Amino acid sequence: MKKLLYLFGAMALMLGMVACGEEPNGDDLGDDFLENVTQAGFYVYGPATGSEVVISANMMARGYNEVDKEYRVGMYEKYIWLEGGKDFWLAEYKGGELHYYSAVLSPVKYDYDENPEAMVHSGKLMDEGDVPEGMEMPAMQVEEDGFYHIIFDTNISEPLMPQAQIICMPVDWYINGGNVLAEDKKGVREVKEDGTITWTWDEVELTKGAAFKFKYDRTGWKINLDSSGLVKAEISLGDKFDGENGLSNTTDKSIAEYNDIINEVGGVYKVILTYDKTSGEVGDSFKYSTTYVRKLNSFLVGGYEITPINGDTKNSWAVKYLTAGTELEAVSSIYNKETGNFDEATAATVTVENTGLTLIIYNSDDKAITLSPATVCGLGDAFGGWDNTSAGQVPLTVNADGTVSGVATADGLLRAFVKIDGVDAWKAEFSIFEGEIVYRGNGGDFGAHNAASVYAEQTITFDFNAGTGTIE
Repeated sequence: MKKLLYLFGAMALMLGMVACGEEPNGDDLGDDFLENVTQAGFYVYGPATGSEVVISANMMARGYNEVDKEYRVGMYEKYIWLEGGKDFWLAEYKGGELHYYSAVLSPVKYDYDENPEAMVHSGKLMDEGDVPEGMEMPAMQVEEDGFYHIIFDTNISEPLMPQAQIICMPVDWYINGGNVLAEDKKGVREVKEDGTITWTWDEVELTKGAAFKFKYDRTGWKINLDSSGLVKAEISLGDKFDGENGLSNTTDKSIAEYNDIINEVGGVYKVILTYDKTSGEVGDSFKYSTTYVRKLNSFLVGGYEITPINGDTKNSWAVKYLTAGTELEAVSSIYNKETGNFDEATAATVTVENTGLTLIIYNSDDKAITLSPATVCGLGDAFGGWDNTSAGQVPLTVNADGTVSGVATADGLLRAFVKIDGVDAWKAEFSIFEGEIVYRGNGGDFGAHNAASVYAEQTITFDFNAGTGTIE
């Protein structure tokens, strides 16, 4: 993975080096510079934050290291609204005393595969002792009013890149995952008089079982803080309770920096993410709400629901045991915004030629149904491997009654897929959950929240026509 830094601009473009003027020095920060501050920790303060003094709501949260999925000692982060062209600093309250820190921020672009493409403002953290005698502590600034993610790491004994020791990243929230149609949606931001900020998505299409997060850049997944890739900041917000907050109609649900938000009922939703600044964990300043608007557009083939191939906007699939001579119709149901109704039409028809387990592919662009014999395989630890095709995977057995069964070779999460030419296994994956067959479609990865686990030697049976599964 490439690890190059492109530094844009010279000293004239730097966003720091603003004299602190009347700002107190570290020696004379007194009680009048504190407002309801009792907890030891780091705080963002200064005119850019809307407060000339250190306030409790501006306390930074402990940092979450995306690499090991744990909170990291010495790493801190804060989402905060900053006013462009105004000064801000960091203050540490410890042992009843305040010490302040700053940096000379420069615009930097990371060319790592997983980093955002957006410009990052970063610099080397400094305290009073780093400032040459006779000079003042520089102030940090951003050029534009906006919502920002500030991250820094005090573990300077590790090989951290100096440019990335403190980062200030502009934030615009997107919904990422859940459904390919929602992936690129940026929320409409509203800054309210009481200081709260909302991001609203009026129509988000989410399939049943879809998993998504709020992510502030479409192009990356995390921000590297060190050259060895051991410390990475999370740039997304998810479900604090690992799927327990499944969508339908929800109000003020909790947020954290991990776990997918799992959609329980397929449909079109209005989603609102709300920021109300407070101290505590990163997620404590955020809540999300959802309102069911209407059902999704749908295509039924032979009366059966079909599942999108993950990431494919045209092709969907189903596996069914069909009898020769049966005629299948593809019926579309598309929402009409002008009438507020769903327009239904027959898009295609086909006659089944052979009795047996059948893979149904429907192409919505061509309005064509393709039928072929279905090959179903196990996948993952429970079936001995992660081959992305059916090669190396033992096909499951088609029984006389049209069901499909196989025996797990090891303990593990139950995962299976149907072979589709040119398609990776995970894009046509399914499992069993609470007695029903569940399909990945455009959702996120399977886990304990949406797929069953099995033990070695257990028999798994799928009844695709009934939509059910058993583990015995």
